[in-house]
Amino acid sequence: VSAGLAAAPYLLRRHDWDAASYFLEQARARDSYSPIIAQAVLPPLRRITEATGEPNDLYVLASALIDVDSAEAETLLRRVYDQATIVGDLGLASAAAGGLVTLLRDQGRLRDALTLIDQKIEHVRDAGLGPWTQLRDQGQRLQILGLFGHHEQLLEQGRRRIAAAGRLIAAIDKARP
Repeated sequence: VSAGLAAAPYLLRRHDWDAASYFLEQARARDSYSPIIAQAVLPPLRRITEATGEPNDLYVLASALIDVDSAEAETLLRRVYDQATIVGDLGLASAAAGGLVTLLRDQGRLRDALTLIDQKIEHVRDAGLGPWTQLRDQGQRLQILGLFGHHEQLLEQGRRRIAAAGRLIAAIDKARP
């Protein structure tokens, strides 16, 4: 955390936006519960986003804002999601949708979260991301269904997901030398 924060000013002076963004993101990820770290990374992340205009940098900024300013984080995540969807960057669209789903779920906006997780599941599938990623997103969808109180549907689909996870584990075990 300290190294990432200390490196940022130097990297910003050099206009090494990618490295600065990476180190700031890593600092925040390693101490994600600290409001002090969240506040420390925001100004340089804003500077990076202004300098590059890149959707990936905007995503990093939005992720850092989730616990600090959820309204701004939602606005930025929606912008990233829209831009990534338009240009066909389904991996980034999926990441932005994931942040939005969590944000919406935590705010009790379950209908919006359910709609978005269904879109995320499609993006993940279309992007060709792996079966564990797909299973994780389907599990997140089940969590939202549980919050809606759709317990029978949750149990039925949950059993299928557990079986799918079992098949994936068996395939890994079989592939081991």
